[in-house]
Order: sequence, then structure tokens, then C-alpha cells
Amino acid sequence: MQPVTVGTGPLSRTEILAVAREGAAVVLSADAEYEIAASRKAVEALACDVRPHYGVSTGFGALATRHIPVELRGQLQRSLVRSHAAGSGPEVEREVVRALMLLRLSTLATGRTGVRL
Repeated sequence: MQPVTVGTGPLSRTEILAVAREGAAVVLSADAEYEIAASRKAVEALACDVRPHYGVSTGFGALATRHIPVELRGQLQRSLVRSHAAGSGPEVEREVVRALMLLRLSTLATGRTGVRL
């Protein structure tokens, strides 16, 4: 089976089902890797800027006006990920997990999130 290539655009239903139900492998396109790297470079520049940037050098939501010192910005980002990484209830089916992980990767591959490769 051919791997599904995740690029900067949307995935087809067929591609999602191939990964979720048939266990197809997943690869990033060169365009996606380029966009991810470019986005990360931009975020790193914002992190070093003296001006406040939402969610990079400030808190989130009601804490958006709170300045985060440079030395705590990495912790801020880890805390954000951890705050969204909780769950409860029964385990989710394997195909649902694979589909959701593929869709998350597709979002990250747009190059608009600041993640690292």
C-alpha cells in the first residue's frame, strides 16, 4: 500500500480512511516540511522580540496581558500542550485515533502553527 502524503492542503476521504482503517503509512511532503520550518523560524523570532506576542510572550485568554519572561516561555508552551492532553472515559477505537492523529498532522503541516519538525 502506498503511503499517504500529508501536504499543506486538505486530505481526501480516501486518504483518511486508508490511514485509519487500512494502516497506511504517512509521510510529509517537502512543501509541508518547508512551511513548518518557515513558521517555526517566525515563532522563534517572535519569542525573542521585546514586544508582546499573544501566546508566545504573553499568557492565553484572560491572561493575554500577562508578560511571560524569556526563561519561562518554553514552560508556557509545554503547559499549553499538557492542558489539552487530558481525557477520560473508555479508550477510543484505533481507527478513530489514527484518523484524528492524521488530521492533527494535516493541520500542523499547513505551516501556521509554529511547531518544529
